Amino acid sequence: MSTIMPSPKISHNRIRFLAFLYLVLVYLFGTLKFGAWSDDFWSLEDPHAHFLHAVKDGRPIYGWAIEFLFSMFTSVESLKYIRLLGLVGLLLFSDAAIRYLLDKKLTYQVVIASLVAFTLPSFQLSVHWAIAFCMGWTGFLALQGLILWGRSGLRPRILGVVLFSVSLLIYPLLSFFIFAIMFVDLYLSSLSLSAIYQRVKTVFPLLILGGLLSATVSRIVLLILDLEYNPRVEIISLSQLPEKLIWFLTRPLLLSYRPFLIDSPSTVIIGMQFAIFSLALVLLIFLRLKELRKAFFFLIFLNLNLAMGLFPFLMSTQNQIEVRFLSSNTWLVTFLFVNLIFSAISSVCNLRKRLERQVIVMVSTALLAFGGYSVNDRYVNFIQPIQKVSRDFILGEIQKCTATELKLGVEVVQRVSPWPSRNLLGMYSQVTDLASEWVPIGAVKMILTEKSPLLNRVGPIDWGQGSSIKCVVDLNLFHN
Repeated sequence: MSTIMPSPKISHNRIRFLAFLYLVLVYLFGTLKFGAWSDDFWSLEDPHAHFLHAVKDGRPIYGWAIEFLFSMFTSVESLKYIRLLGLVGLLLFSDAAIRYLLDKKLTYQVVIASLVAFTLPSFQLSVHWAIAFCMGWTGFLALQGLILWGRSGLRPRILGVVLFSVSLLIYPLLSFFIFAIMFVDLYLSSLSLSAIYQRVKTVFPLLILGGLLSATVSRIVLLILDLEYNPRVEIISLSQLPEKLIWFLTRPLLLSYRPFLIDSPSTVIIGMQFAIFSLALVLLIFLRLKELRKAFFFLIFLNLNLAMGLFPFLMSTQNQIEVRFLSSNTWLVTFLFVNLIFSAISSVCNLRKRLERQVIVMVSTALLAFGGYSVNDRYVNFIQPIQKVSRDFILGEIQKCTATELKLGVEVVQRVSPWPSRNLLGMYSQVTDLASEWVPIGAVKMILTEKSPLLNRVGPIDWGQGSSIKCVVDLNLFHN
C-alpha cells in the first residue's frame, strides 16, 4: 500500500502557519499591554501636525495613515489596536519573505533564519511602538512590488512599480529590503558575477522608476499644501560628502553587524566588533564555499549590498541613528549568520544525517527561544520602564495639585539641567521620554483624560514658568 505524500504547497502552507504562530506568540504580550511612548503622545495630541511633519519628510501616505488612525484611536488604552495593525504588517512582511524563499525550493532552515531575523530590536519597534506600525507594511509592499516586477507582462510590472512607490511614500528605508532579499536569493543559488549583473539589471529599473514616481507624488503633495521638505531629508552637497562618508562607514554600516545589540559604542569598539564578526563570517563562508578567494568576494559584495540598503542615509543630511533604520541590513546579516551556522553543522556532521538532524533541531530551538526572549526582554526591561517612569512622575505631580488649580490649567516647566540618559542607541538611550520636547504636553493631557474623562474640568495645558496659581508639572523635579 503506497503512502500519499503531502504536496509541496500544503507543506509550505504548514511552514508558513507555524512561522505566523511563532511571531504572534513572541510579539503579542507587548502589543496588547497598556502604554504609549514618545511620538505616540504627539500623535494623540495633534495627529494633523504629525501628518504635516511626515509630508515634509517626503512620506505623505504615512502621514495620512497617522492622522486617520490617531483620530480614530484617541486614548493610550486604544493604541493597542494600532500596535495590532503593526503586528499584522510584520506578519505579512515575514510571510512574503518566507514565500519568496520557499518558492526557490529551500529548506526549513532558511525559514528559521528568517524568523530569527524578524525578532531583532530593529523590528521590535514596528510592533511595540504605535507610530512605527507602518514598518512591516512598507517591507511587505516593497517585496510584493519586487515579485510583480519580476513577472512577465506590462500590467504586473506597472503594479510592481506602484507598490514599490507606495512603500517609499511610507517608510523608505525598509523599501530597500529588496536588496537584502535579493542578496539572500543569490547566496542560496549562485553568487557569481554574471548572476549579480542580472539581478542588478532587474532591481535598479524598479528602484529608479519607483523613486521617480514617489518623488513626483511627494512634490505634488508639498505644492498643494504649500510646504517645503524638512532640512533632514535634503540632499547633501559635494562639500559635505567626505564627512558624510566617514560617518556612514563608521556608524550605520558597522552597526549593521551588531543586529541584537542596542548599545552605542565608540568607533574603536565598534571597529573591533566588526573585525571579530567579519572573521567569524569569513570562516563560516569558507566552510560552505571551500575557497578563501570566494569567501572574501562574498564579504566584499555583502558590504556593497549593505551600503545600498542604507543608500537614503548616504544621500540625506540626516545623521540620526535609530535601530529601526537598520532593519534591512540587520535582517540580512542575521539571516546569513544563522544559515551559515546550519551549513557548518552539515559540514561537521558530514554523512551522519541522524546526528545532523538532531543538532539542527536543538540549534533551531535555541535560536527561536533566544529570538522570543530578545523581543520581550527589550520590551519589559527597556520600553516599559521608560513608559512607567514618565507616567509615574506626571501622576505624582498632578496629585499634588488641588481641584481649583487644575480648573485654572496646567503649566509644564521645561527642564534646565540635562536629562539622565544611557549609552544606548536612539530611543533606548532615554531614561524617560519626557526628554523629548514633544512629549510632556501630550503626556499630561492623556493622563488627565484618563483620570478625568470630562477634560473641560481642567483648564488649558501649556508650557509655563511655574509661577502661576495653576497646577504645575516641573520637569526639573524629575530624577531617576
